[in-house]
Amino acid sequence: MIPRSDYGDILRYEYFYVLPGSLLVIVMLIVLPFRKKFRTKTLVIILWFTTIVFFGSSALWYFTNLPTYTYAQSQKIVEAQLASEHPEATIDRHPPPTMNYSLFPKDAGLLDTTHGSYILLFKVENSPSAYRFHPFKGSYERLPDFPF
Repeated sequence: MIPRSDYGDILRYEYFYVLPGSLLVIVMLIVLPFRKKFRTKTLVIILWFTTIVFFGSSALWYFTNLPTYTYAQSQKIVEAQLASEHPEATIDRHPPPTMNYSLFPKDAGLLDTTHGSYILLFKVENSPSAYRFHPFKGSYERLPDFPF
């Protein structure tokens, strides 16, 4: 459900759940020592409010950073271009790699779509080729020495 897998897991779900969950635990640790000074109803309202704020802001960040193109759309775009370049050739679309079919630089901090690219694998007349598709811009480039 969230994060949506049709975007190729390019937005990391760890940040969607772990960051607001951690902030909620910190708020709970701050508020719980004062539980005798507040009524139970007040504490519940405080914790519900912070939960809604933290997870709501995380959802807002997530949905505003969704890529323009899904993984399937990017495959269709590159496949259409390959078909126009090689009208007589047969083009086979490879399924995405099983672990993670987006590429991130190792030194990126909070990974969002501005740091990631889809990796698309095709075979044109039994000749394998790989492409890096940029999901925000819609541009792509051929990877010359991608290992298969």
